Amino acid sequence: MKNKLFQLIVLVGLFILSSCSKNQTNLITSNAIGKVKITMSHGDLEQNFKKENLKDFIDEGSGANMTEIKFPNQKNNLTIIWKDNKKSAIYSISTRQDGSTWKTAQGVHVGSTLSEIEKLNGKGFEIIGYEIDRDLAGTVTSWNEGKLKNMFHIQFKLTKDVGNDYMKLIGDQGIPSSNEVLLNAAPVVSSITIVKK
Repeated sequence: MKNKLFQLIVLVGLFILSSCSKNQTNLITSNAIGKVKITMSHGDLEQNFKKENLKDFIDEGSGANMTEIKFPNQKNNLTIIWKDNKKSAIYSISTRQDGSTWKTAQGVHVGSTLSEIEKLNGKGFEIIGYEIDRDLAGTVTSWNEGKLKNMFHIQFKLTKDVGNDYMKLIGDQGIPSSNEVLLNAAPVVSSITIVKK
């Protein structure tokens, strides 16, 4: 009887460890997304990923050196911006694909709604308006000292047409998360980015 009980405890323990390990692989922290660490070089990526899953390119708008890491049969591609032409130091890592399984410990993921993020932050926050730089539009500019302060950068896209009211959301103005027009536009997280400090 004791032997069977011991076996059961071991099996339950292994199951819990397996579940934790699986969740850890899709975790976004302040210094890594999954096994891609903010301290890696391009050489480190080549040791961890197949060559065909690394696509290097130069961004047309900014001229920055970038690398896309592809995860076959998944929607978990990551985008890296390099600090230098030698690709020896990462500036930022982003996840942008709808349906990706990357998540922060708090539960933030691409597709999270504005109200979900507000709840996780514990209070309202501000984003910058739209129709400006594509990498800035809809980005959180202030967490108002909330729980998500200084953890990662989040950008929102609008999912509903608000007609002429959209004009109230454009420009480099700060828009509070409680803004009625913004809420009617049903924003969802479109990207999560970690930046090397």
